[in-house]
Amino acid sequence: MGSIHRYLSKFSRRSSRWLSHIAKKRSRLLPGKSLRYEPLEDRIALSGDGLTDFVAQPAGALDGKIVYTSAGHGLEWNNGLGRWYNGRDEVPGTEVLESFGNQDQMTFYADYLLRAGATVVPMRPVGHQLNEVVLDNDSAGVTYSGSWSDSTSSVFYDEDYGATTDSVSYRFATISPTETATATYTPDIPEAGFYPVYTWVLDSFNRTNQLYRIHDSAGGVTEITVDHSKVGKGWVYLGTYHFDAGTSGNVEISNQATGTRKVVVADAIRFGNGMGDLKDGPNGLGHSSGTLSGQPREDEAALLWLWRSIGQGNNPASVIGTSHVSAPTLMAEYMNADTNPFGTSVYIGFHSNAGGGRGAVGLIDQTFSDQTPNQPELALYTGRQINQDLQALNGQFEHNWGTRTTHTFSSNFGEIDLGQNAEMDATIIETAFHDSQLDSELMRDPKVRSQIARSTYEATLEYFDDFGGLSNPLSQPSVPQGISATTDASGEIPVSWTPGPTGVQGGTPSAYRVYVSRNGYGFSGYVEVAGAGAGSRTFAAADLDSNPYYFKVVAVNSGGESPRSMVASASKQDSSGESLLIVNGFDRNDRFLNERFTYPFPNDGQVDRVRPRFNNTFDYVVQVANSIEVNAPNIAINTTSNEALIAGGVSLSDYDAVVWISGEESTADDTFNGTEQTLVTNYLNAGGKLLVSGAEIGWDLDNLNNGRTFYNNELKANYVSDDANTYNVQGAAGSIFAGLTFSFDDGSIFYDAQFPDQISPLGGATTALNYVGGSGGGAAIQFDGGATKVVTFGFPFETITTEGDSEAVMDRVLEFFGLGAPTADFDANSSVDGSDFLAWQRGFGKVVDVSLADGDANSDGQVNADDLAVWQTQYGQSTPPPLAAATDPGGAEIAAATSDDLNGANLAAIVDYFYDSHETLPLKTTTLQTNLAAAPSRQAASQSESNPASASPTTSADTGIPTPEATLPKEDSESSVSSPLKSVDQMFAEWYEGS
Repeated sequence: MGSIHRYLSKFSRRSSRWLSHIAKKRSRLLPGKSLRYEPLEDRIALSGDGLTDFVAQPAGALDGKIVYTSAGHGLEWNNGLGRWYNGRDEVPGTEVLESFGNQDQMTFYADYLLRAGATVVPMRPVGHQLNEVVLDNDSAGVTYSGSWSDSTSSVFYDEDYGATTDSVSYRFATISPTETATATYTPDIPEAGFYPVYTWVLDSFNRTNQLYRIHDSAGGVTEITVDHSKVGKGWVYLGTYHFDAGTSGNVEISNQATGTRKVVVADAIRFGNGMGDLKDGPNGLGHSSGTLSGQPREDEAALLWLWRSIGQGNNPASVIGTSHVSAPTLMAEYMNADTNPFGTSVYIGFHSNAGGGRGAVGLIDQTFSDQTPNQPELALYTGRQINQDLQALNGQFEHNWGTRTTHTFSSNFGEIDLGQNAEMDATIIETAFHDSQLDSELMRDPKVRSQIARSTYEATLEYFDDFGGLSNPLSQPSVPQGISATTDASGEIPVSWTPGPTGVQGGTPSAYRVYVSRNGYGFSGYVEVAGAGAGSRTFAAADLDSNPYYFKVVAVNSGGESPRSMVASASKQDSSGESLLIVNGFDRNDRFLNERFTYPFPNDGQVDRVRPRFNNTFDYVVQVANSIEVNAPNIAINTTSNEALIAGGVSLSDYDAVVWISGEESTADDTFNGTEQTLVTNYLNAGGKLLVSGAEIGWDLDNLNNGRTFYNNELKANYVSDDANTYNVQGAAGSIFAGLTFSFDDGSIFYDAQFPDQISPLGGATTALNYVGGSGGGAAIQFDGGATKVVTFGFPFETITTEGDSEAVMDRVLEFFGLGAPTADFDANSSVDGSDFLAWQRGFGKVVDVSLADGDANSDGQVNADDLAVWQTQYGQSTPPPLAAATDPGGAEIAAATSDDLNGANLAAIVDYFYDSHETLPLKTTTLQTNLAAAPSRQAASQSESNPASASPTTSADTGIPTPEATLPKEDSESSVSSPLKSVDQMFAEWYEGS
């Protein structure tokens, strides 16, 4: 009995470690969502496929250039009103508030700059992240390796703004051609999400092009360099990255660099933007008698962000003054090293116009002595580039761009009156007229905001080409289209795409990069494919494990890297042979999907915010693939855009089931066009299984009759009403979702599924989900036509607000489709027999990179007694049925096993029983038709141990089930006994040591 305790104790300790290991692989997605994924490990890092070990900031035309950029206006204190206000009021009916729109526009521009190789210095925070973690060099989350020295400089950053005196200003290390010192900043992230990351370093002549490694939570590493001999003393933007809640990500500063008498500096790293924490009021900025805005930093005026950015050793007022107008350019000159040659840097501010008119305008100070040296040219380049580009794209947006041909305007502008001795040129772009109804609607379109950012970036290239010695002003390419990731018969994963447009929308690519991820948000590296016309890259089966991979594709040239494409997911075929295709048909990206942002000041209190992560992020396949993988890891997942499907690159007939996500795709973008309707109809007529979800499908196809016959006859749904006026649903009694109650998003997590269709069943279908609250009605239908099965939602699946709910919903769908059911046919020979038992025995205890072939019958990522229970239930069957819920065996089950004929039920009961109780029970062999037999009780078991049964043959010719002699060694203590009696102790020991 002692040895079973040893083995069980050993097994228990290892199991605890395994379970802990598995738990650590659960990753937070966004608020309310979490994600399971397997991090890329060395043995599956696709090194054989040439995957890079890290992602570097793209080399591009703006390498070595510094761009200071600002968003005009923002929340500020107004003595006349006696409160905070936005610097500009909303023009009624336009749904644009300039101070918010300027920050959104600056964020788009910063992304283009970073992908062109520029160093980006924002005068207001980039993006949207209300959380913040700021780590100073002496913070608890900062660790050092190698040789570092303490600085006594009077100028440094302090995360509590000097409330507690820092004993060390910052730390520095001498550079080395090979890395010998690192400083690692590990934040405790409060909530999963995308975080803008910034660095603060005092610039000086003895600084270097300092290397930062940003480690996201998925194991991805991005390297960014900042030349702190050229810029410092304020927050420099390093990019935006996904971090899980907790401490799974970090930023590492390396001393690896070339040069002499140079150092790297470790001072402060910021994750996120946070909430405003600087008081203002009648007695001035920072006075204790003032009040806080109570709003996000990113929405406050630049002066407040910059005031908190100055650091110790300088009075902010002496550096940037107290004017909201002039603070951004004063800060730009303060951060810009005096030794920088003119043409190293530029300043571009974003505003929008009013007073009648349309189109973009670059601003020039009308007093020559107040102009920067080349301000008229910079203003012309920006205004002209935006106007001409948008005019060239007339017909592609909701309205045509204005016909403006005068691209500049002169007046007195305190933000850019740096004068002829300025360190850099500066201008303001009035992107469009927010008091024009047409322009205001265009400015609310994410596609227009992105094109304005591209055009401004291209004007920046033109400026540096003329005044900064730029040798290569080529524009980065546009985003690739038509992405798909599929699995072929050999287990390889081809990723395919088509080139994006060129001309106004992007330069000609020279190559493509296929980025790889294990969670769809953090990308671990890429494989580069040369050629402007390249369209695919195949990943070899030998370099893949069985878990899902996520892919994005970008186009590159000497100008930089394009925006990243839609995310696609794929996993290689398992021996189960089941496959499922996710079709991403959600292409819509317009102002009608924008976040409606509530602000606490005049007018209606709501305006549009143009924030891509709350409109369409083109990565919603992550939620779908994750919910499938959790429930049925052995199903091969493939992904395609609807464009690739239409083009014939992917065939629905190759898949056991299809999940089609349409999000809020509507009439403007076709939920299902004629070709798609035909493809789906043919698939269903051939016995296909389809889950389709989206908030506007019924409105488009049935209500507007863009496919009423298809919607009624194939999707088996009838459109009832446009909006259920609720975000809550529950399963209909007797349906596949019976007992489930959950919510979908109102815009606080992913995007606002604001017009969910009310639908009713047709053609033999039944209601599967009902809306709760609002106007009620049907939220989903189910149809069982034998081989053909359809589930149609009136809302988007990807907006289900919690991971547990999305997994539960998908579990019911897969069960309805008959996919992912437990099977003990581990060798895939269409029969559950003794060879499958041997496969389970060999795999027992395995928890890493587990597949069906290892004995994982229930696809839970572990090979254990639960899988043996599946084997015993399905033993002797050629088509294993779904496994019924099993109960935990115990003394009663053991006592009930009175037959000498051991069947799988008794064996599973004994293994589970002894795993729980740490007791020993002898087993005996009997006939050729059986394997092992359980004693009827513990007392009988104890007696039988001293009175073993006679031996039986080594194998069973009838069943193929190995008997104990063939598979398990005898205990040493019984080696002189001729009986083949084997105890659970021995059996457990063999399984454990064998694993």
